Amino acid sequence: MHFNGQEYVFVEVVDPETGNVLPLETGVAGELVYTSLDRECVPLLRFRTRDRVTIQGTSCVCGRTSFKLRCVGRTDDMLIVLGVNVFPSAVKDVVSSFYPRLTGEMQILLEHPGPGVKPPLRVVAEYGRDAANLADLKIEVEGKIKAVLSVPASVELVLPGTLPKFEMKAQLVKKLYPGDSEPEGIQTTPGVVASRGSASARVIHLAYSRSGQDRTISMQKSAYYS
Repeated sequence: MHFNGQEYVFVEVVDPETGNVLPLETGVAGELVYTSLDRECVPLLRFRTRDRVTIQGTSCVCGRTSFKLRCVGRTDDMLIVLGVNVFPSAVKDVVSSFYPRLTGEMQILLEHPGPGVKPPLRVVAEYGRDAANLADLKIEVEGKIKAVLSVPASVELVLPGTLPKFEMKAQLVKKLYPGDSEPEGIQTTPGVVASRGSASARVIHLAYSRSGQDRTISMQKSAYYS
C-alpha cells in the first residue's frame, strides 16, 4: 500500500533491535516510527508502532511519490527458533495455504516467555471438513513450515471451532506459562487463554520553533507492549 500522510507525519524505518534508522529504499525491512508534524494536541515524537514492514518501492506508475510498504507482522510478536526469526503471521500464512483441509485458524503455544523458543515450534491448527488422513496432513503441514520458514514444528490438529474467535485482531500466540491471565471481558473457548497488550504513556516536553515563534508544548509519548 502507499503511504499518503507525508504532509502530516514524518516516517522512519528503524532496526527493531538497535533502533538505528534505515534508508527508505526498496527491499528494506524494519519497524515503522512516526513523528506528527501538524498536531499540537497530544502529538507523537518518534512513536514506535511495533509494526514490521518491508518497503515495496519508492515510486509508482499511478503518479504518487510516496513509498509503498507491506506490513508483515509485529516486532513484539517475533519469535526466534534456532536463530531464525519467525513471525506468527508467517506461520498462519502457511497454515492458511492448506485450506480447505485446514480452516486457517491456528495458534502457537509458548511454554516460556519469548522471543527465544526451544524447538520444535508448537502449533495448534483446526482441520477442515475436507481433511481425510489427519496423520498424513500433520506431517505435510510440519514439512511445509520447515521448508518455508526453516524451523522445525510440531503440529496438533484439532476439531473445527476449537480455537477462539476474536472480534478484532486474532491472537496467534497462546502463552502457557504462569503470569499470563485472561483479561476481563474477553470470551474464549474453555482452556484457551487470550492475551491483550497494555499501553503505557508518559508526558514529556517538546521545544520547537514554528513560524518564527519558539513554543513549548506538552506531548504524550505512548508505546504499546504485548
